[in-house]
Amino acid sequence: MIDTSDLRRSARWLAGLVVVLQGALALGLLALLAWLANAPLAAGGWLAGAVGYPPGDGMQVWQAVALTGIAAVQLGLWIGVAGEMRGIFRALAWGDPTGAALAARRMARLLWIVLAWDIVGHAAATGLASWHYPDGTRAIGISLGSSQLSTALAALLAAFTARALALGAELWRDHREVI
Repeated sequence: MIDTSDLRRSARWLAGLVVVLQGALALGLLALLAWLANAPLAAGGWLAGAVGYPPGDGMQVWQAVALTGIAAVQLGLWIGVAGEMRGIFRALAWGDPTGAALAARRMARLLWIVLAWDIVGHAAATGLASWHYPDGTRAIGISLGSSQLSTALAALLAAFTARALALGAELWRDHREVI
């Protein structure tokens, strides 16, 4: 019999670490929403600056709310990705490679959604951040950089991991049937 106690212990530890990551992301989301409720123009101005457009004079509350909505969706997607990552580790801790493969497959799908939202959300955010600018100075920017490349690589890695875990689960079932 193969001793998997070290793997299971590590998986439990990593699942706990991911819970901390999820909590940090959730706290960040709550802090952003609280900031929006207390100082909407300051929150919107910070988000506008984050996409490269200082708010200047004239930013309106609806712009701040829309920018916060875009950021909130992004944070929510990352919370979901972390949840699927936790699912992988929990399934491995329980000795369920099939469940880990399913969680990795869902995580890969979510990462592709994160990538698409990152590109579309950034374009929308730049348009919103510059909405109050004079005609001819408004802009829509598309961001394709290291952040998007890293997300695409993470999605590919998650898809590969899902397939490897599924194959491992099949081998483990075959091994158990032979023994």
